[in-house]
Amino acid sequence: MTRETEPHILLDDAGVDKTLGRLADDILSRGPADDLLLVGIRRRGVELAERLADLLAAQTGRPSIQAPSTSHCIEMTSVRSGHCP
Repeated sequence: MTRETEPHILLDDAGVDKTLGRLADDILSRGPADDLLLVGIRRRGVELAERLADLLAAQTGRPSIQAPSTSHCIEMTSVRSGHCP
């Protein structure tokens, strides 16, 4: 007997915002974020890292938090397939 499963939402938009806010608070409680570099794993991780960078910049008043760019993203395809250099 097969059972169809419906998609399960772990966090809605408000939950993601709340979680990122807590993460930003935790990062800043550990010390200054002057040399912080955020790295996002491609697809959704990059967007989350960018949102986190925006939150950190807003909380510190310094927009110099390094958000992901092409050079700061991890492409997991080669890692998952075992072809990582």
